[in-house]
Amino acid sequence: STKLFTAALPLVVAIVALLALTVRGDLNDVQRAESGAELGAVWNPLITALTAIEAEVGQAIDPDSGSVPVTDARRATDQAVNDLREDIESLGASEAAGAHVTAGRSALSAARRNLDMLAIDAAVITDTDPFEAYELASRELVAVGQLLPSEAGDPELGRQLLAVVKLAEAKLSANAVIAGTQQWAADPSDITPLLTARSAFSEMEATLGEFEAIATDEWAAQYRQGGFPTQLSQYRADLDRAVRAAGAGQPASFDTESFRGLVANGVQFQSAISQEIVDAASLEADEVRTASLIRIVISLGAVLLAALIALFITRSITRR
Repeated sequence: STKLFTAALPLVVAIVALLALTVRGDLNDVQRAESGAELGAVWNPLITALTAIEAEVGQAIDPDSGSVPVTDARRATDQAVNDLREDIESLGASEAAGAHVTAGRSALSAARRNLDMLAIDAAVITDTDPFEAYELASRELVAVGQLLPSEAGDPELGRQLLAVVKLAEAKLSANAVIAGTQQWAADPSDITPLLTARSAFSEMEATLGEFEAIATDEWAAQYRQGGFPTQLSQYRADLDRAVRAAGAGQPASFDTESFRGLVANGVQFQSAISQEIVDAASLEADEVRTASLIRIVISLGAVLLAALIALFITRSITRR
C-alpha cells in the first residue's frame, strides 16, 4: 500500500498544482475585470469636476446670471475635485494622477485669487489671466483621464477608455469656442477672439475625428445617429460666415447658447459610454467570478474523487 500511495502521490500533487494554477488564473481574470470597472468609474467624478469648473467659470463671467452664488459654486468645485482625488487613490498611476489633481487645484486657486483682485480693482494687473487659469485646471483634470488607458490590462478596454479621453479633449476645445464667441459678442470690434474660436473649432473637429476612428462600431453609430456630425457641420458654417462678415465690417452673429446645448448633449453621450464601460466590466467580473467558482468546485470534486478511488484501490489490494 505504501508503494501504491507513493506511486499515486505525484498524480495527486499534479492535480493540486493544476487546481492552484486554475484558481490563480481565475482570480487574475476577476481582478482584471474589476479593474476595468474601476477605471471606467473614474470618469463619473472626473466629468462632475469638469462640469463644476465650467459652472464656476460661467458664474465668474456673469455673476448676475441668477445661478448659485460664487462661494457655493467654488465649494461645489472643491468637493468634486476632492471626490475625484479619493477615486484615483486605487490606481496604479495614482501618484501621477494625484500630481495632475494638485496642479489643477493650484490653477483653480490662481484663477480665484486673480478674479477676487479684479473684483476689488478692475485696473489691477494680475499675474495670470483667471480664465486661462481655469482652462489650465480643466486640462490638468483631463490629463488624469489620459492616464487611464495605460492602466487597462486589456487592449479593448484601453481603446474604449481612449475614446472617452478624446471626447473630454474635444470638450476642452468646445469650451474655448464658447469663450471666444462670447468674448467677441461682448466687443464685436475685435475679431481676435472669433478667430481663436474658429481655431479651437478646428481642433475640436480633429479630436472628434480621432474619437470616431478609435470608438467601437456601436459608439460611432450612436455618435452619428445622435446628429453630432451634422450639427457640427452647421455650426462650422455659421462660424465661418461670422468670421467673414466680421472681417468685412458687416453684421455677424453666432448662436453660442445653441452651440452650448450641443456641447451639453456631448457630455451626456460621454457619460453614457463611460457608464457602459463600467457596466460591461462589472458584468464580466460577475461572469468570471461565477465561472471560476464552478471550475474550482469541479476541480475540488475531481481531487476528492481521485483520492476516494485511490483509497478504495488501496483497501482492495490490502484485503487481498
